[in-house]
Amino acid sequence: MHIAHLKDHPEYLLTIAAWHFNEWRLLYPQDTLDSFTADLESTMAGGILPSTWLLMADGELLGTASILQQDLDSHPQLSPWLANVYIRADQRGRGLGRYLLEGVLQRARDAGLTSLYLFTEDQMALYRRLGFHITEQNLCHGRPVVIMAASL
Repeated sequence: MHIAHLKDHPEYLLTIAAWHFNEWRLLYPQDTLDSFTADLESTMAGGILPSTWLLMADGELLGTASILQQDLDSHPQLSPWLANVYIRADQRGRGLGRYLLEGVLQRARDAGLTSLYLFTEDQMALYRRLGFHITEQNLCHGRPVVIMAASL
């Protein structure tokens, strides 16, 4: 297993956009598949911010995670954000999310980032194990979310 930058695998852009759109379209009701694709495309320059990382095994795409300047419009003062954490449905429950996140967090540290924020509807336990703590509960387009932060 290894972690690669999306810029090195542009052939997965449309697949990932469809995954993300299907997973989170209720959190972003104003967005379309095209806007999800454009957002991912903007992470392909090669730096850390923004960036999208892929979890790969034997040439197969298993999951993604991104580091973004902004992810929650209601909190523009918070930055940067861990976002787009997704493990393919048939691969969940195997610890792959933790493996991917540990690798992405290390890349963030190596690039000099000192903190990250995220929001989640239901994965607080995973993020707590990685050092994140809850800062507040809020709504994202009417859906309850928890905002979390971590020092790197």
